[in-house]
Amino acid sequence: AGNRDQHYPEVFEGTALDIARALKGADEALSNVAYVHYVLTVPVKRKVVWYGESIAKPVSLRDYWATIDRLHYWTAGRLDVCTKKAG
Repeated sequence: AGNRDQHYPEVFEGTALDIARALKGADEALSNVAYVHYVLTVPVKRKVVWYGESIAKPVSLRDYWATIDRLHYWTAGRLDVCTKKAG
């Protein structure tokens, strides 16, 4: 039927899958900042602008980093739950 070793770049695997699961239920600001910060490969000043555009309001550099901080706490607080092995 199919090759078990196929890789699909649009499918989350490993740590990316853990993070995606941890972000479930996060508000739009956290989801957007996660994408902008960790996926886009542009300078931080441009990320701040794009993040602000994604939530339809201007964002300062300080607010951007505060949201990244909140993202880290949100994710860290859910990673153990998402990655814990049943047993």
